[in-house]
Amino acid sequence: MSSQSAELTPSLARGAEAAPGSIAAFRPGTAPARAAPTAARARDEAARHATRQTILSVVLEVEPKRAEILRRKLDALREEESGTHPPFNELCREVPVLHFLSVTIFPDDHHDPVLVIEANFDGPPAPFWEMLETHIGPHLRDMLRCCKPPRDADAALFQAITRDGATAPLAPYLAKRATLPAISHQGNRGLSRARIEQETVLFDAVQERLRREPRATFAGMTAQQIHAWLRAEMRREFPWLDSAGPPRIADAEHYGDWARLLGFAGLVLLGLGLPAILAWALLPWWSVPVLSLLACLPSLVLLRRELREAGPTVQVPRSPAILGAAAVLLVLGILPVLLALLARIRRLERCDPPQDAPPVDEAEVARMSAREDRLTQNHMGSVVLVKPGVLRAIVIRAGLRGLGLLLRVRPRARAGYLASMRTIHFAHWALISNGGRLMFFSNFDGTWESYLDDFIEKAHNGLTLAWSSGVGFPPTRFLWFEGATHGRRFKAWARSSMAASNLWFSAYPTLTVEQIERQHAIAEGLRKAGMEAEEAEAWTARL
Repeated sequence: MSSQSAELTPSLARGAEAAPGSIAAFRPGTAPARAAPTAARARDEAARHATRQTILSVVLEVEPKRAEILRRKLDALREEESGTHPPFNELCREVPVLHFLSVTIFPDDHHDPVLVIEANFDGPPAPFWEMLETHIGPHLRDMLRCCKPPRDADAALFQAITRDGATAPLAPYLAKRATLPAISHQGNRGLSRARIEQETVLFDAVQERLRREPRATFAGMTAQQIHAWLRAEMRREFPWLDSAGPPRIADAEHYGDWARLLGFAGLVLLGLGLPAILAWALLPWWSVPVLSLLACLPSLVLLRRELREAGPTVQVPRSPAILGAAAVLLVLGILPVLLALLARIRRLERCDPPQDAPPVDEAEVARMSAREDRLTQNHMGSVVLVKPGVLRAIVIRAGLRGLGLLLRVRPRARAGYLASMRTIHFAHWALISNGGRLMFFSNFDGTWESYLDDFIEKAHNGLTLAWSSGVGFPPTRFLWFEGATHGRRFKAWARSSMAASNLWFSAYPTLTVEQIERQHAIAEGLRKAGMEAEEAEAWTARL
């Protein structure tokens, strides 16, 4: 959700005053602003090496009687940070690895309020928490004093950091309470904030140089000649163009993503095949395929009826590969278990009560929409209850985990796309409250209405799978179909689950995902000593 502070983030607008620690501080010949050693090291490392981005949230239960006090403290923090010139400059400088940060209080009719600190940053969590504490430690301590003490092994640590006069570091506690996403997405994966800022300065310099040059200069020049001329011009100002940039995704991260996906697939097959494994151990070899076929029949009858009723919504492709896979699963004894699960899930879906008219504060929606329409980027935070039941608990965890791992390896998703859209900077789902609630955060380009309209039209299946276990979600079919395609009902349901962030920070609020990729492509082109004709044509088109 757009916060009241969204427009108060450091401006990258061309011609803006160069504040210490802002993008202008990266201009050649300008000494970087003084920063804490940890912050400076983190920024330099991020610029030189492949950087893995971290997405996490800290979820803390709020003492109900102190919720209003907490809200006022967050307002004070926002006012303090926005009072710098440019706004949020101190946070931008002191935590140079931070991309996006939000702090939100979520009220709930079924639970006490929760405070959520959502952070998207470069590198491991420990240095980030240390930098954040160095900058806003007293504010963080005041926030924690408005929260309930944990009832687990962290209780002693909480008491040590929240008692009167406490000076114990907060970073260890915040790191322990962090919740990692069940599924996440990055629009500019592998581009550190330092690199984005560096390439933004280069892009501005390129545009300025092209504006100063008479058009007659380029008459008769080929794309290759334009590239060579512009590279010679820019190398004087940006000597780092003579060295290759770090890879966006390191080999260890690439192979780790694939290893986790294959491991997850193996565990799923093992779980589905457990009954068959026992049968193979106890019965004659020929009996397992026979029993497997007989066990499939009841589920096939039920599912066939469902597919007929679904009409054109569900099309079951028939190909030798699919039929062959089904035969293998049948022989292995996995197919009957899978069909039985689908039949049971469909029965649960038929009994799920959707929420046709979720409560929405229209005045608040109007205020949120007005803020959204003024901004390049926006923010959304949502918390919903999860439907009860053992099967639901398994389905939501397996569905989110599988979808998340798949996104990590798909080339299009690695390039920032979801379906045909590339508008999300950072987004994630996470299970909280012992799996009883599903939390979603997104930092995206454009307005909230256009954002959800795009997903409803182009990526509704993935959206339905991720949110189908939420209480009140529009009717789904087999976890994948319908759901988010009920456009108005889905948007009303999403709005009712949202809360306006009390504080929201973006390190580069005027840049879209597409613009960041455009700048990166131009920078990578200028690093090259030469280009083939076709490549040069495509590169100059980005200018």
